[in-house]
Amino acid sequence: MWNISQSCYSFGTEAIRCYPGTFSDAIAHVVVVEGDMPNAFGHVLLAGDDDYFHVGGPGGTSILTLSSLGYRVYLSNSGKQEMMRHVIVIPDPSGAEQRLEYWISNPGWHYERFTHNCAHFVRDVLHAGGVSDAWFSRFPIFM
Repeated sequence: MWNISQSCYSFGTEAIRCYPGTFSDAIAHVVVVEGDMPNAFGHVLLAGDDDYFHVGGPGGTSILTLSSLGYRVYLSNSGKQEMMRHVIVIPDPSGAEQRLEYWISNPGWHYERFTHNCAHFVRDVLHAGGVSDAWFSRFPIFM
């Protein structure tokens, strides 16, 4: 049995809301770090202008947020390494922000139903921002 308090899914604070301008540059970073059990294939975070967002908390039912400094501490304290980072142009930043706000405002959704719940979250937010499915098809973690 794995211990979520020691995993990459427990870092950050519960997000309160998605502030306007989270994607003001119309750019997001999709960041994949080494994962923990039960998902050893990697953990995906979504970074906006200043903050990182990811699925975490008990049962993986919350959206957690980290500042840039918090992200570096997260990597250091969890012993994880960044496996890849992709810069994504978001055609509709407000659409992505509204969808992120939806996930933050509706905690308790059971992401665990999906093979890669963190990837599903990131894909859903970016898709709402107009990012095409063609981008996601290049990476197995999003399948």
